[in-house]
Amino acid sequence: MSQQGLEGLPEHVTTKDLAQLFDLGERRVQQLTNEDAFHRVGRGKYDLKQSIAKYMFYKINEAMATVSRVVDDDGEEIDNSIEQALWTRARREKTELEVAIIKGELHRSEDVRAITSDMLSAFRSRLMSLPSKVAPLVLPMDDLKEIEAVVKDNVHVALNELKEYDPAEYYARSSDVMFLTEEELEGGKRNGPK
Repeated sequence: MSQQGLEGLPEHVTTKDLAQLFDLGERRVQQLTNEDAFHRVGRGKYDLKQSIAKYMFYKINEAMATVSRVVDDDGEEIDNSIEQALWTRARREKTELEVAIIKGELHRSEDVRAITSDMLSAFRSRLMSLPSKVAPLVLPMDDLKEIEAVVKDNVHVALNELKEYDPAEYYARSSDVMFLTEEELEGGKRNGPK
């Protein structure tokens, strides 16, 4: 052990030193470091006093997790590890839903309902205006095929409004605007949903 600190204890120790001190393998020390059970100050170097304190805290929490029980709504005891697994699953599912919202793959039902209602109102208005828009165009025509073509073209224009998907509309209306930048919103307009 190197770099003497207060009270004769070294200030910093190596992975090997911690492994020997706590009767662990070096790989386990590295794993526990990733779980924040040791205080690393550099590659293969640890602050001894902070690492001892963190490891004690880690072991206390570990012991409490195995001993403690959680009581459900019915007063039944639930094993804490089962409760933790359920909590982890719920967090994962929530995160997956948030990612889907961010990617524009998922929208809240109230947003879809509102935007669909707006689209259908616009479509209804477009259809209601067709007779007054098309009548002057077809009035001078005698050929039935020409009249059909004009009517058909105007109906297609109205129908095309329904197929346009713009994720920016959903994000503008939604309370779920999380991490989107202007660039991502603009990219969604060009590329549509992925």
